[in-house]
Amino acid sequence: MARLPTYWTYIREKPSWFFVLLGGRVLFIRKIERWWCGGMPRALPAGPVTRLVVDGAEMIVEEMVRDGVSRRVSLAASDVQAIRDFAETTLCTTRTAPVQSFMVRDLAAVNARRPRDVIAAYYFESVRLCPAIAAIESDPFLRDLAGAYMGTPPHHIRTRLWWSFPGSRVSDADLHAAAQNKYHFDLNGFRTVKFFFYITDVDTGAGPHAYVAGSHRHRRLRHQYTLMVGHEERELRDYYGDDQFMQVMGKAGTGFVEDPFLFHVGTSCRDRSRLLLEIEFGPHTASESYRYGVLG
Repeated sequence: MARLPTYWTYIREKPSWFFVLLGGRVLFIRKIERWWCGGMPRALPAGPVTRLVVDGAEMIVEEMVRDGVSRRVSLAASDVQAIRDFAETTLCTTRTAPVQSFMVRDLAAVNARRPRDVIAAYYFESVRLCPAIAAIESDPFLRDLAGAYMGTPPHHIRTRLWWSFPGSRVSDADLHAAAQNKYHFDLNGFRTVKFFFYITDVDTGAGPHAYVAGSHRHRRLRHQYTLMVGHEERELRDYYGDDQFMQVMGKAGTGFVEDPFLFHVGTSCRDRSRLLLEIEFGPHTASESYRYGVLG
């Protein structure tokens, strides 16, 4: 229920989003929407020039259809460094009260003035000021791959860059706002694709992304006919089995492509911070409030 004001804003800005809210959780309706719109996955076009590092491009769509995730993309070292430099010299902003903007190097001083630790800070619209991010966002390979998986021409929905930090003074509301409290799926549209890239090294202590393989294709009925998008890990393990629970770890530049209808979670950082770039495509444009993640 905490997200209802956000959903209402999306509907006011883009009334067609109401149909996503109404039927986007139901697998049968999602299949009908794909069929009706001619949005079945197709082969990736051959050979676009790309600045990404790609290993086995021909396997990506197949892996996404089967698992919901493919780990065959990564960033060049020069782009990783450029984005890291941008993040360290640009103000980031909290989304939970009290809202503050600060340089990441000043995190300890910011926490000293707050009742609870900052565990996430975002760059919102300022991502437009980073040339490396703009170049990656417009890379033809990303758009071709998103279009191949969705089965229709892609539209850029949003780009986000944000830090996740370790914190000891944290509330459940803080974890919920940072999407770190439980496995969930994103209700951004009937067919969307997200590209994620680690800009810092990520191991078990730095908040690795976790997901439940295949959960975009199989879903308990009670997880479809509900307003809730988040569910307890124990409940999901009982249904999907432990062998479907995956974590993505790797050096800075590691990337992966995901269908965000998959159950996933960004785990909490324990001892090191994580900087993550996310670029999302869909068959339609999104509302302005969604575009840079200000509301969620």
